[in-house]
This record gives sequence, structure tokens and C-alpha cells, in this order.
Amino acid sequence: MSESPSEPRAKRQRVDKNGRFAAMERLRQLKGTKNKCKVEDQVDDVYDVVDEREYAKRAQEKYGDDWIEEDGTGYAEDLRDFFEDEDEYSDGEEDRKDSKKKKGVAPNSKKRPRENEKPVTGKASIKNLFSNAVPKKMDVKTSVKDDDILADILGEIKEEPAATSEKAEKVIAPAKISVTSRKFDAAAAKEYMNSFLNNIKVQEQERKKAEASSDNEMLERILKPKAAVPNTKVAFFSSPTIKKEPMPEKTPAKKATEDPFSDNEMDFSCLDDDENQFDVEKTQQTEKVSQTKTAAEKTSQSKVAEKSAPKKETTGSPKESESEDISRLLNNWESICQMDDDFEKSVLTTEQDSTISSDQQLRFWYWEAYEDPVKMPGEVFLFGRTADGKSVCLRVQNINRVLYLLPRQFLLDPISKEPTKQKVTVADIYKEFDSEVANQLKLEFFRSRKVTKSFAHHAIGIEVPQSCDYLEVHYDGKKPLPNLSADKKYNSIAHIFGATTNALERFLLDRKIKGPCWLQVTGFKVSPTPMSWCNTEVTLTEPKNVELVQDKGKPAPPPPLTLLSLNVRTSMNPKTSRNEICMISMLTHNRFHIDRPAPQPAFNRHMCALTRPAVVSWPLDLNFEMAKYKSTTVHKHDSERALLSWFLAQYQKIDADLIVTFDSMDCQLNVITDQIVALKIPQWSRMGRLRLSQSFGKRLLEHFVGRMVCDVKRSAEECIRARSYDLQTLCKQVLKLKESERMEVNADDLLEMYEKGESITKLISLTMQDNSYLLRLMCELNIMPLALQITNICGNTMTRTLQGGRSERNEFLLLHAFHEKNYIVPDKKPVSKRSGAGDTDATLSGADATMQTKKKAAYAGGLVLEPMRGLYEKYVLLMDFNSLYPSIIQEYNICFTTVQQPVDADELPTLPDSKTEPGILPLQLKRLVESRKEVKKLMAAPDLSPELQMQYHIRQMALKLTANSMYGCLGFAHSRFFAQHLAALVTHKGREILTNTQQLVQKMNYDVVYGDTDSLMINTNITDYDQVYKIGHNIKQSVNKLYKQLELDIDGVFGCLLLLKKKKYAAIKLSKDSKGNLRREQEHKGLDIVRRDWSQLAVMVGKAVLDEVLSEKPLEEKLDAVHAQLEKIKTQIAEGVVPLPLFVITKQLTRTPQEYANSASLPHVQVALRMNRERNRRYKKGDMVDYVICLDGTTNAAMQRAYHLDELKTSEDKKLQLDTNYYLGHQIHPVVTRMVEVLEGTDASRIAECLGMDPTKFRQNAQRTQRENTEQSEGESLLKTTLQLYRLCEPFRFQCVTCKTEQLMASAYRPGPSNSHIAVLQQCAKSECQTAPIQYLASVRNQLQLSMRQYVQRFYKNWLVCDHPDCNFNTRTHSLRKKSHRPLCQKCRSGSLLRQYTERDLYNQLCYLRFMFDLGKQTLQQKPTLTPELEQAYQLLYETVDQQLQSSSYVIISLSKLFARSLAQMSLQPSVAQPQIEAIPSALADVV
Repeated sequence: MSESPSEPRAKRQRVDKNGRFAAMERLRQLKGTKNKCKVEDQVDDVYDVVDEREYAKRAQEKYGDDWIEEDGTGYAEDLRDFFEDEDEYSDGEEDRKDSKKKKGVAPNSKKRPRENEKPVTGKASIKNLFSNAVPKKMDVKTSVKDDDILADILGEIKEEPAATSEKAEKVIAPAKISVTSRKFDAAAAKEYMNSFLNNIKVQEQERKKAEASSDNEMLERILKPKAAVPNTKVAFFSSPTIKKEPMPEKTPAKKATEDPFSDNEMDFSCLDDDENQFDVEKTQQTEKVSQTKTAAEKTSQSKVAEKSAPKKETTGSPKESESEDISRLLNNWESICQMDDDFEKSVLTTEQDSTISSDQQLRFWYWEAYEDPVKMPGEVFLFGRTADGKSVCLRVQNINRVLYLLPRQFLLDPISKEPTKQKVTVADIYKEFDSEVANQLKLEFFRSRKVTKSFAHHAIGIEVPQSCDYLEVHYDGKKPLPNLSADKKYNSIAHIFGATTNALERFLLDRKIKGPCWLQVTGFKVSPTPMSWCNTEVTLTEPKNVELVQDKGKPAPPPPLTLLSLNVRTSMNPKTSRNEICMISMLTHNRFHIDRPAPQPAFNRHMCALTRPAVVSWPLDLNFEMAKYKSTTVHKHDSERALLSWFLAQYQKIDADLIVTFDSMDCQLNVITDQIVALKIPQWSRMGRLRLSQSFGKRLLEHFVGRMVCDVKRSAEECIRARSYDLQTLCKQVLKLKESERMEVNADDLLEMYEKGESITKLISLTMQDNSYLLRLMCELNIMPLALQITNICGNTMTRTLQGGRSERNEFLLLHAFHEKNYIVPDKKPVSKRSGAGDTDATLSGADATMQTKKKAAYAGGLVLEPMRGLYEKYVLLMDFNSLYPSIIQEYNICFTTVQQPVDADELPTLPDSKTEPGILPLQLKRLVESRKEVKKLMAAPDLSPELQMQYHIRQMALKLTANSMYGCLGFAHSRFFAQHLAALVTHKGREILTNTQQLVQKMNYDVVYGDTDSLMINTNITDYDQVYKIGHNIKQSVNKLYKQLELDIDGVFGCLLLLKKKKYAAIKLSKDSKGNLRREQEHKGLDIVRRDWSQLAVMVGKAVLDEVLSEKPLEEKLDAVHAQLEKIKTQIAEGVVPLPLFVITKQLTRTPQEYANSASLPHVQVALRMNRERNRRYKKGDMVDYVICLDGTTNAAMQRAYHLDELKTSEDKKLQLDTNYYLGHQIHPVVTRMVEVLEGTDASRIAECLGMDPTKFRQNAQRTQRENTEQSEGESLLKTTLQLYRLCEPFRFQCVTCKTEQLMASAYRPGPSNSHIAVLQQCAKSECQTAPIQYLASVRNQLQLSMRQYVQRFYKNWLVCDHPDCNFNTRTHSLRKKSHRPLCQKCRSGSLLRQYTERDLYNQLCYLRFMFDLGKQTLQQKPTLTPELEQAYQLLYETVDQQLQSSSYVIISLSKLFARSLAQMSLQPSVAQPQIEAIPSALADVV
């Protein structure tokens, strides 16, 4: 402490830490009386639990501001007694060093008083005092009962033991800072949303109950066992058949230890068996926490703890409300998980030294392959398991490079490099390769032969015959590549194929290995030195000795693999700014069958290890709480290094084939690898299966060589569609969990939970719970079986399939197909650093950009018909083509081998003839489609077992996904099989088919209201469901008879359709159940309510409005209900009834917050930076940032007033207040307006009026937008009245030179007395003035010219105005960022800029001036007679305006002027010479 009382030091008092002194005093008082002992049932609390603010306030009131300096003894007295024996506690070495450095400071010197209003923080806070109080003794006595001497004395004087009740143990823990429960906020928000959407008032009792909830109650609700829901998905998640045996009942001795957490009909209270440990010492049963001192001690432990005897039931039996499945899971836990008995046998068999001789055959299941083309070229490592469960590492050496040399037809001159008349022979190619290439590569030997190969890929710039002779060359794979630069030109070699093919690809293609399978190896050698961490290591020098196992009949299933699921908790170290690991949970299953339904639970062993974050200390009651905790085996470590050393030891012992985690690249595996490397943990390569020495520069997955990594988040992004792919959303959508069944723990919550031992045990349970959810998600989504089927179909590796490499899957499928047909496969393109390896989005359509940068699409994509906007209350039929693009490829035989690439890239290629043999691509698609049909036939067989049903379903899903993604490799620029001409041809035929189908439907007298790529929406104008299906069948038959492979089918019926614009609609989809009843279900596409960057309040109101619009009511009633809903929400927002979480806006960080250049205009980036800086948060790339828009007393724009919800709640003196006007105008109003703008009877101004906003802005905006749309419309009427043409123009004003009166001139005549008209130039507007305007005609003409110049200057000033009603920002700065083809407003970032004065406005104004001087166009019934002088005056002014108009380029469009320059350039441009295509011989002579 740096501050102490200024008065003389008071006498130190011993603190009654645990109530022992108070108990002794009661003993003294009871002596000599009747009652020898009178002990209270409960010891009073020693301290009041208060937060930091309350503590500072009380301390200030009690002690005042008088403080003294520390006297250098390391102890400072402040009259507040906390602990006994201060020598046992440490205030930090830095404080002692600072105190020793102080010189010349008087003991009683005054210091600057502490601020009264500012709470105590830092080392002077009570939180810091408690956190630093670390006792030296491990045996902490937490109550009077724990003191042996005092307990003996009390026991001797007891007279009535039966009357005394058992004293409850009380633990004094550091004070917990009370914060508002996030779970309560979420519950309140959800309750409000339900009540708003359902129009049901919440009962007062339920509301009070929700308000009384707290964090601890929420945790107890999460960890409380719940009744199981019977699983209906038998085929995917069925439990194995278990033989029931009588087992003794066991119930935990204390109810407090029942701390389970749900895991799909299971709770973790059953995991209190000591057999659930991997390696722990045999200790007493009461000790459940093993504290690790050094890594060496832990790794040396190899004994498994003995099985604990089942406890007798001492408390009540299980609740009757628990389902039968839960009871069976509790009573038969050992049988389900098959714990240590079988596990010990498997471990013993794998650890036996059963050496393999080179004369034997090695048969194993290959799971994964790896190569290092830089350090170990020409070698491939295969990893797998044998049938008896041993892990295998096979090192395949001597994989040669294979080159195919394409010959020229004529030799080139060695000097001029021009073709000669001498034909190229095999001897010429061999001689040039031997003399130049072999010498350059320093080849000691190579093999060559002449082969005939086919070629189909035409992207190398050389016209190659479809079939010709090549020289095939084999040489050592360790040698480098030949020179492939464009500058190098060989005399007899036109091109070299196969140079960039890696060893792994050559090996898989040559040995015909398509994904994981059984392999048989002969002629191997046992490695003398260990090269991996596997049980069996062999080396093979002949790749041909690896053969596929050909089993007769049904192939053998794969052996069970070892699974390990990881979940990591991290904490930010403020000194190093690094994420440090403080907790690791591990779930494993050593016999996980990938081809069977997943067991329940999907693990048979579990453990958790933890250490403390750098900024906190262990709580005093941790050991006591750990002794009671029995949900899993916990290992406590004193440092992160000890934790990771223990983790690597366990990790190596498990030897997992599959690592399951969530978001591995950002917050799980990357943290583990970074910390292991940073702390220099020895033998870091145990994370993988190869013994590696250098970790610098390796990618993340290279640390896990030989092990499959399943990232549940990435796989879920490919398998399902979700609003968000965070764990909370996936658990709710896939696992059907409620919000109360899972709790999110952020960085602040983590540190807070480390303040008490009970909270740490709950944190362990939450971590284990999340880990179990990962396994359930993996099993529920069938990620591993689906990945295995896809890999077997395509022939790539499992790791690439699990990482979402869809482009690579298609590449390997085509590589195997081309290799089998004796084709030259295209070379692999080098990946540039800028373009990256973005193949996760390989299946992009042609409409999307083929590059990652925002460039214009290289070819036209799918056709999207212009929607007929509106609300359709009659049934709309939805029809689509099944697998349109794959069907087009088969229908028209589109392939590399059948379609010739055109010379001009912009031209479409010609379709092949109908008699042409099917190409490789159509044949592969046909094989996939037919295989899927056969599998679906098998699925329809009666009495099919659930296991086969699951396997068939996964197989057909894999076939479907692969077939639908085949088109993607044609249009993906980074694909090896990228063929833009083929992709353009496919999309062209797709547009043609959709257009023809639309015309056919229209001929059948039905309206096509919308169409998109492969689907059509047809308005039937009826409300009979069965009749609509009959119409659909008629259309289907009419279309399908036109094609062989294409098939149009009925996708659904919409009972009500709200069509807004392209790719944006909402509908009520109708379907019939088994009883024939109609079911109604909403379907949304592209609406704001399905996007994440809108507040939940806007989404809630949008859903309520959409429900009203799609309801079965008249339109007037719908609009009245919508307006009533908006007025209701406006009132509730004003009254503060709406919960704060509904105002939260969520947006994702697409990069690290520090990498944003324009962070000032991005609210979520501002909040992330501020929370990271001030509140120790860890927002990073990919995280979702929550914020609200507040009023902070500044005049900043709304986007610069974003704050986190926690900042709003903790704001002092209500400095921050919610900006309700922003949410009404920028959140609710745009969402609702876009939904109802197509309905008659309401508009943006009416919606604004309902929300209490100014409707005039929206009316002006609507008029301005309507005028612009009218100007840009193609069908604008040419017949308009003068009033319609010039309604927005200004009249001409000039001043009289005599009376100075302003003369207003709207036309050539002004009204006179008795319905007469007078020429404006004939008489002054002021009757008393006798000077006619014709007398000063020159002045009038000058004023006319000045007026026209003002209009021209106004146009060229180019003032822009924002069309958003709350902005109306005026600027002359033109932004290059566009929104709806207009510049984006730089102030509000939500509106677009419109020109205040356009060229049409200027043109109309000048035309209006010319019109008013044109006497022939004045429409009067009785025109007054004008003198010749007046007519000449009008003519002069007319010519003045007309001369100005003729100088404008906007008056007339001259096609000859527009295209004159282009035509001149075309006439002067010489004819483009066709590129000389080098002749390639189809046959190669041996010798001329």
C-alpha cells in the first residue's frame, strides 16, 4: 500500500478470521453456569459483501482523509483489520522495492488526499487485497469445526448432542462485484418480444420472478438435470443396444454435489467415477484434485486409479419426473461408455512390443496423408490404424517426377529460334532433354519412353491435338523442377506437362487411392530411428508395393478411431497483451465408429485442467470446493507452462486420429500452438504425428500433421444455413436447446468466476458442457460420415474435405477421371500471395466475380426476371428445375473434350453435335446422379435397419453435394479446371431455358410474377390447393417433354406472396399433412429481418408487421393493424418499457479492429477498439460486436455515438442515454417502409407519422425520388401540357428602369381588365408608370442573359443533397462509393446523394424562357393585336434564349458526333492478324 493513516500507529489487533476467538469467548462466559455449552447454530458473517463503490464510501466515512506514509517495513496500517499474520500475505515485490527507494520522507508527512467521489481502484482496492491474500499453508481451516483443539473442547462439554444441529460450513471468500445479469436481460428481452408478437400481456407474477433472478440462479438452472426428450432421429442418433444388469444404486452423499450439465439426455453428475482418469496417482477418495508441480512428474505417472466402490444410497432416490432414458444413462454409465476394463486391454495391446518384420504384410486403414514438398520432396507420409487399433505411419519414398514433353512439328533454329523444315523426332527430344534439362537439373539418371496421350484443356496458348505422342520422362522426385519460364524456348519441345504436380497427387493417382480405405503394404522396412509418434513406423522405397485391399463381397468397415474434443478458455495478460490459456477440457472416445450411429454420449473419458489467469490469485476455498466437485476429473496447475506440459503428455497418450473443436483458427487450436511455441514446451511436435524440430513459419494445420481436424463451425457453414454460426446459435438451431441451458462466458465473467471456488467449479462444468455440445453438433450434423463419403467419391484427403476445400474436391474427382481415360491433366497454377487460396467458395456462379476482388463478372450469370411487385393473395405456384446446371451439362454434352475453346474470349463456343460421344464431365455427372438414384431406391426398402438407413442417407447427400458443385470448378478462376467458355455456355443455356419456360407458361394464360436462375413463380389466380397442383403438373409435362435430362418440378405453393424486389420476398408456404390439413409456414428471402446488422427491436417490429401483412384479412384491416402496432411501439419506447437488449445492433468484424482505415465511420469498430483498450476485451477478426446508439452530449453523427451495452449500464450520472429517435428513424422506419411500400394506402410519410416523426421530410423525399424515377423511366409520355412541362420552372423577372418595379413574366401576356390580355412588353406592371418595357428592350435583354447565366452556374455548382429524411446533408463533394447507382452520403452513411439541379432542370428552364417569348405557342382564345415593333421585340428575346439553348449539348443527340471518333479509329486501325498457331504433330517419328 502506498497510503496509510497520518495519525500515530494504532495497536495491532488480531483478527478473528474464522470465528475461533468468538467461540472461545462464549466458552469463558458459559463456565460456572448451568449450561456448560451453548453454541449458536451458525457463526455470524465476518464481513459484509459489498462492491468497490460501497466499500470506498464506507471507508471514507469511517476513517476520513488522514493518512501517513509507509515506514519502509513493508507494512502499512490503515485501521482496517483484514487478516491475521500479515507476514503470510504478499503485497507484491514492486511495492516493497518502491518503498525502499523513498528517501527523506517524514513518517507523519501529509499526502494529497484521495478523491472522494472516485472509487478505489488498483492496489488500494479491497478486491486487490483479497486477491493477493495467498496463505502459505495448504490446509485452510474454514470454520470452527476445522480447528481440532477447539472442536475437542467443545465436544467435551456437550451435554445434549441430540439437540444440537449440524453446523453448516461457511466459507469466507473475496467479495463478488455485483453486476447486472446478462441472462436476465436476455430473458426479459425474449419475454417482451413474445408478448409483443403474440399480443399477450405478461403476468405480474412471472415478471417479478424474472426480476428476482440472478447469475447464480441462472447457473443453477443451467447445471440442473432436466427431463430428457425422446430422440426421434433414430437413424442418426440412436443409442446402442445395452444389456441391462443389476447394479447397486448410488446417490451422491450431498445434494450440493449434484452439479450436472445437460448433454443430450445425460448429466455430468454421473462422471464422478475415478476410472474417468487417464493417469492419476492412487490417492485417497476424498482428494479429487491432482496438483501438478512439474511436467516430468506427471508424464511419469502411468497407473490407472482403481475403481471406487459404489456408494450406498444415503439421500433420497432420483426424481420421478426424470425420464427413463436419463435413469438408464445414470445407472448404466459404465456399460454405455465401456470404460476402463476394455480400455486397459486396448492400451495393453497397443503398448505391447509386437515388432513387425519386413517379410510380413502390413494391412491398415489409411486416414490421412501428408507431404513436405520443400524439405522432403518425393516423399509421402500415410497415417492410419490397423485392425487391432495401433496407429501406423508409413513413409513412402522414391516417388518420381513424371514429365510429358510435347514435341514441336519442326525444329527451331538454335540462334534465331525460327522454325525450320526439319521435323522433330523422338531422338531430338531425348537429345535436347539430356543435354539441356538433365544437365541443368544435375540428373544422374532418368527413364523415358514414347506414349500416346489425349489432351482436352485448351488454356496453355498452344493448339494441341486431342490425341498425340509425347515423351514421358521419369526422374528422382528430390531433384528440382525444369525451367518453365516464358523466356525459355526449347528447340524441339513445345511444352512440358506435369512439372508442377506434387508427389502426393502423383501417388494417389497412380495407386488409384480415393480417400480413406484399407491398404496392403509389402516390402517395407521398420524404421530404426523414430520418425513419428505412432505405435508402428515403417518405410517403403517402392511406391508400387502399396495396393488397395480387394475384399470379396462386402468391403470391410473402417476400424474405430480415437476422437479428442477440445475446448479452451483463455484470458488476456495485460502485460504481454497475449491470450493465455487458463482452462482446457478434454473429451475422448477411443473406439468411435465413424460408420455407425454415434454413441450417447459420444465420449467415454473426460478430464479438465486449469490454472489461474495472470491477474488473479487462487481463492481460499478452492481446495474445499474441489474436494466436493465430482462431475469430472480436475487437474490444477500453478502455471500455464505446467498446464501445457500436462496437456501434451495426455495428448500424446491419447494419440487421437480426430481433433474436434470450434473455431479452431481463431480461438482454439491457434492459441494452443502459439502458447506451446512461445513457452518453448519441449517436444511440441506431439500435437501432430511427425517428429518435427522447427515450428517457425508453419501454418496452423501443419502442427497437426497426421491428425484430422474437424472445425464444427466451418463444417456447419457448409452443411446448414443459420443467422449466425456462433456456438449459441448452433445449439439453439441444431440441438434445440433453450437459452437457459447454456451460458456464454466472456472475459469479464471469466475473471469474476475465478474469485470463488464455487464459481470455478461452475466454470469447469460450463466448459465441459460446451465441449459436449461440440460433439453433439458434430454427430447431429453427421460431419464425419459425410466427409468420409465425399472424400471417397472425389478421391482427395480428409483434411482438405473437412476444411471446406470444395474446389479441390472437384479437382481430384476430375483428376482421377482424366487419369483413368489416359488424358494429360492440367498443370497446377501457382497461387499468388495476393489472390490467396480462397477455394472455400469454389462453387461461385458466373454472376459472381470469379476473383476475390470486386471486379465485373467475366461472363453473364443466371437470369433474374424483373419482379411484378405487389401483394398476391391468390395462390402462387413455385416451380424450379432439378439441378439445372448439372442437367444442362448432361443435356448438351458440355465438356473439355467436346467443346472447342473459341479464339475470341467474348464469343460463345459452339455446342457439340448430338452424335458426339459423351465427354468426361457429363459421364461423371451421370455416374453421380445414377448412383444417388440407386441409393435412394435402397433407402426405400422395407425393414431397413437404422444403421443402414443412416449410411444410405449420408451417401446420397454426399453424391448430391458433389454433383451440384461440379459446375463451380468451371467458373472458379483459381481452379485447375477453370474454363470460362464452358461456364459461359452453361449459364447462357440456363438463361435461354428460363426464358423459353416463361414464354411457354404465358402462352398457357398464366402470369410469371418472378423468376430467378432456375425457378419461376406463377400466379394462378385461384385459391384451390389441389387445383394449383393440377396446373403445376400440366406445366411440368409441357416443359419436360422438350428435354431429355432437364426436369421441371413443383417446389411449393404460396398462399400469400409479398414481392418487394429482386431476391427479396416473403410468403406463406402451404403444405398438406398426412390427414390432408393445410399447414402454413412463413418463408423469407433477403428481407431486413433476416439480417444480423439490424437491432432486435427493428426485427421484432418487422416480424409483427409482416405477420399482419401476410394474414388473412382485408387490406384495410391489415394497414390499420400495422399502424396500430407502430403507434404502440412508439409509446412503449417513450415510456421506457422496451428492454435494453432489444436495442442492441450486432455487426461482425471482417478484420482486426486495428486494420480498419476508416474506423471513425464504423460504429462496431469504434466500440471494439474502445472495449479492448478500456475494458480488457478481446475483440478480433470474425467476432460479433454488440452496440447501441446513445446520446452522449455531443453533436457527433449517430454512427460516432455507438457504445457497448455495458458502457450504457455503468454510465455515471446518466451521461449516456439511449437515442430513441435514431431507433425510430433509422431502425424501425426503414425496415417497415420497405415492407409496405408496395401496398396501396400507406407510404413512408404515414409510417413516420405513426412513429411520431415529421412526415414532411418523407413526402419531399418521395416526390424527389418519384421525379427522378420518372425522368429515368423508358415509357415517359411525350404529350404533356404546358403546366406539366414547366411546373417546376421559375418565371422571368426584370426591373423597370424608371419606377424600379419588378416585372413578373410567366408568359407573353398578362391578364387585363374584363378577361382581356395585355402584352408584358407593352405596359409596365405599375399602372402609374408611363414607361413601357419595349422602350428599354436592351436592358430587358441584358437582364435575361444574366438570368440564364445564373441558371447555368447553378447547374455547374453541382450541389448534392442526401435523400435520407433525417440527414438532408448538402455538399458539392462527389463520392465514388455508390448506393443504388448513386453516390453514398458521407455524413449519415445510409442515404444516397441526389443532384439538386440536374441538366433536365436547366433544359426545362431554358425551354420555358423560350416558350414565354414564342408568340405562336401562346394558347389564348382572343389574342390581342400587337404592333410590329412588339413582335420584333419578342422575336429578339426569343432568339436570345434560343442562342443559349443551341450552345448546350443537352439539346440534341447526334449519333454521328457520338460515334464519329470511334468510326474514325476503326477505319484507321489495321486488321488484327490472327495469332500464329504452332503446328503440333499428332504422331511422332522415332527417326527421320
